[in-house]
Amino acid sequence: MNQYTSGLNERQREAVMALDGPLLVLAGAGSGKTKMLTARMAAISAARGTSDILAITFTNKAAKEMRERVAVFGSQVKIGTFHAICLQMLRVHGSYIGLKPGFVIYDDQDQAQLLGDIVKKLNLAVEDPKLAVKAFAGMINRAKCQAQGPDAQLEDDADYVSRYGRAVYTLYEQGLMERNAIDFGGIICQTVFLLAHHLDVRAYYQRKFRYIHVDEYQDTNKAQYLFLMYLAAKRFGGHENCCVVGDEDQSIYAWRGADIRNILDFEKDFPHAKVIKLEQNYRSTAMILGAASDVIAHNRERKAKRLFTDQVGGEPVRIVKCQDERMEARTVLDAIVQKQRAGRSLRECSIFYRTNAQSRQFEDACMARQIPYEVIGALRFYDRKEIRDVLAYWRVLVNPADSVSLKRIINVPARGIGQASVAKCEAQGGMLYEACQNSENAKIRAFVGMVESLRVQEGSLAQLYDKLLDATGMVRKLESEKNDESRGRVENLAEFRSVLVEFESDVPASIQDFLEQSMLHGIVEEGPKHDAVQLMTLHSSKGLEFPFVFMTGMEEGLFPSKRALDDGMIEEERRLCYVGMTRARECLMMTSSRERMLWGRRHFSDVSQFCCEIPSKWREQKSEVEVSQVTQSALIGSIVQHPSFGRGVIKRSEGSGAEQKVSVLFGVSEKKFYYRFIQSYVSI
Repeated sequence: MNQYTSGLNERQREAVMALDGPLLVLAGAGSGKTKMLTARMAAISAARGTSDILAITFTNKAAKEMRERVAVFGSQVKIGTFHAICLQMLRVHGSYIGLKPGFVIYDDQDQAQLLGDIVKKLNLAVEDPKLAVKAFAGMINRAKCQAQGPDAQLEDDADYVSRYGRAVYTLYEQGLMERNAIDFGGIICQTVFLLAHHLDVRAYYQRKFRYIHVDEYQDTNKAQYLFLMYLAAKRFGGHENCCVVGDEDQSIYAWRGADIRNILDFEKDFPHAKVIKLEQNYRSTAMILGAASDVIAHNRERKAKRLFTDQVGGEPVRIVKCQDERMEARTVLDAIVQKQRAGRSLRECSIFYRTNAQSRQFEDACMARQIPYEVIGALRFYDRKEIRDVLAYWRVLVNPADSVSLKRIINVPARGIGQASVAKCEAQGGMLYEACQNSENAKIRAFVGMVESLRVQEGSLAQLYDKLLDATGMVRKLESEKNDESRGRVENLAEFRSVLVEFESDVPASIQDFLEQSMLHGIVEEGPKHDAVQLMTLHSSKGLEFPFVFMTGMEEGLFPSKRALDDGMIEEERRLCYVGMTRARECLMMTSSRERMLWGRRHFSDVSQFCCEIPSKWREQKSEVEVSQVTQSALIGSIVQHPSFGRGVIKRSEGSGAEQKVSVLFGVSEKKFYYRFIQSYVSI
């Protein structure tokens, strides 16, 4: 067996050699779990002479990597995601639950179409049928993650979903069967029903897959948990040869339905299970691991373990307190530029934040200093639908002849104006806006009336924006959807108000001024990004690693989030912090702002409790005074690339701290700014 255990540490070898019976491997971050898993499957194949081995992953990328590693040993193993494995089972045995050969899989749009027909058929008392369809889809998808059918007790934030949910869900399932279709969420759920109610099918797969492995077990939901139980648990006739690998400290997807109890209670499901802890980390320095371990140790819902490394030395964790978000962005980019000057690439640097809306301050700062960047796992701030919708509204206010923008927002949010009605106006020829003004359609005329009322409004950009949101009802519509996606869109719309407040903080500005600036954003961002700073949410960072990590917005109410504090979800937030910290290989900086323009309002916050949980032995703490001195020194002669006034030079400075002002010469015109408002536009 040496060929399978070569190069493994003692705990990894122990896991590889535990061939039979239930096994729980608690694999800490960066502990080489994939290497162990593939070696274990190869060892079982060689020792037992069987190819009846199943490995389940969460992503196609992970499955592909595992196949490539197993192939090196020449072993035959069935490897795939939960959905891929379950779909193959349904293709063979779907007839047991009413599926016919050639059944199709419905995507989100197909699901919405079917639900729309049902809502219309039932003539439900809902204000907006489109929002109702989205709400019912969310309810059904959540139910299927829990392996719940229409007969289950279905509850939802929206009263009408709780009231009509069972009827809609029942008709929806009937509609799928009539169309010989299954939706994405139903792939696992229906497989669970198949295994639960057809004992001969269950026995077949229990024989077919005698050795089962599940990766990232901490991320499993109820349906995925039951799938494993029906195949492996003794109470269902299973063989108990199952190995699950995961880390409860990295369970961060409760909002998707993941249940941390699945991994914490594994020994209750399999009383004779062997537990092995992989605690040796091959990624991070001892300083980073020590800090991360002491933070996560504050959680109660976990199994005791502590990561360690053979690496010697390493930089202490830097915890930097800044005056505001502008100084925070400048401080982070200063550190990144220092790494670049030392010969490191930009792609080795990653900036993490709690919400997508926070990316905006770093995008602006990168563009001002012409530092290439990429937003991972999300659209760039100005490319997000809700932001583009707002910009389209303002383009129409400034230029009603802009028919492209007009068609984009004429039914946003939904106000019952269909494409056929718009096409009828277009057919009249001439300017579309004028045709809409003269339309016989009352809804189109009402829309034009709203636009006309907004065109004559006066006030600051932020005030005009508030009036736009109020008149259109964009935020109200999103808030009524009550899901994570809509909440994120509301946050982005609120963050856009911060953009406006900051834009006109120095001098009054018009909508036209701002639209020109937004165009510059698009122009500056184009170009090759082969070497670029990586921007992403903490959730998107899972599974990745970088030499230099900058965790930003480390403030109470932001991270941990206010919702987590209010709902008692602090442990999941702490696990998210732990995930972020353990992405760093060489250097970790955690930054906070005393005050922050967030979602259109100025907020004052304390430093995150997670930073306070890091003992002083692991950290190098910079004071606010030191940060001010570093970011505001050697100003005279520095270049400013302002989004409105263009390129300028700092000529004078007066005052200090938050009250420091600088005079900037733009051509022949000199303007004065508070330094804190323009520091991200100052080039090194």
